[in-house]
Amino acid sequence: MISLNRKKTLNQLAEDITELFAFGEVTLPEKIAEENGIKYYYDWYDDDFDGLQIYDGGEFHTHINLNRVGSRDSNRARFTFGHELGHFFIEEHHIELMKGYHASKYDPKETNLIELEANFFSAALLMPSKKFKEICFKKPFSLDLISELSSFFQISNLAAILRFVEVGTFPLMVAYCRDGILEWVIRSEDFPYKVFRAKIKSSVPPTSVVGEYFRLGETSKYTAVEEIEADDWFQYAGSTTMYEQCYYSEYGFVISLIWPE
Repeated sequence: MISLNRKKTLNQLAEDITELFAFGEVTLPEKIAEENGIKYYYDWYDDDFDGLQIYDGGEFHTHINLNRVGSRDSNRARFTFGHELGHFFIEEHHIELMKGYHASKYDPKETNLIELEANFFSAALLMPSKKFKEICFKKPFSLDLISELSSFFQISNLAAILRFVEVGTFPLMVAYCRDGILEWVIRSEDFPYKVFRAKIKSSVPPTSVVGEYFRLGETSKYTAVEEIEADDWFQYAGSTTMYEQCYYSEYGFVISLIWPE
């Protein structure tokens, strides 16, 4: 996990770079690379990595793997490029890079601190907090808002969801679930409940929206915002009204979003 102070440092670094190399409202990783003398390449490299940074002959080279990210203008390619820029701009990463090379491969269950920091940096670079909050201002939370953010910043829904936890305008909890198992959870600092009914790496709460989907299958695949009671997810929460909405990924996982009334 990245500490709160470290997140503040990385966020400030990314946003300073965005302002310094501003090219309109949408961050352009390629332009940032060009302005900093980084050579970059889009090519097919089997399945070994999403992005690769190489330091050779006094120069930095960024390789983006089209086999993993799709086209060079895809949302995933943008995030991967931002991630590789993180390795370049974060001082501790930069020092390590100068020893040779570093390969990165996206994993939604990533635990390596170096990779987590580069992911955080990429999100902050591509989704600056000021503009992010402007888009969110006075709008109710739902996946419709996430889709709006995703479209504006040209980033994936999952990246927009995770950024909302950090700088959004409403308390939010995100639960990553696969095959009925609660894999991980993150919450915004202002989220009101802390004690879960389900433990990480155990079955999701059966009466939650995502729990019903895994118990009952496609007939219970709810995509709209659903009203739930807080004690569906949390202990000592009573019958306080909350909301839950699920994002069903094409990669087999389900993201459950939970927020207060």
